[in-house]
Amino acid sequence: MANTITDAVAAIQAVVAALPGILEAPANPLESIGELPYGHSFPKKIKVDASGPAGSGKWIVTIGTDILCGRQDLPADVALATPYGDSFPNAIWHDPTLAGTVDTVNEVRATFGEVTYAKVVFIGWSFEIDFKIEKPLTS
Repeated sequence: MANTITDAVAAIQAVVAALPGILEAPANPLESIGELPYGHSFPKKIKVDASGPAGSGKWIVTIGTDILCGRQDLPADVALATPYGDSFPNAIWHDPTLAGTVDTVNEVRATFGEVTYAKVVFIGWSFEIDFKIEKPLTS
């Protein structure tokens, strides 16, 4: 098991890239978006609990994922973006170890609506994926 946050982000981003209709899902967020629908993932929160056996820790990590669509024609844009509220969580739960990069996904949450990215307004989803990694603490 890779057991790194970077590998978990990459595994989640691979899920985003495989969703039907996603036109751009780069390994790292871009300064400006080229093609829509667009998706990116990034670390949001980390909690490390080292109260277990000496030298080991339990990492509770939250990764953010945004799936964005244009904001030109609201009814059409909402219709395009809404299905990702089903397809993305379903894809995450299909492999709750994220290709072996985490011990288990604990929860997926989302909000839908207006999302500003690089000073541009989009419509879409902002997901939070919580997972656990148990691994040795290193110096």
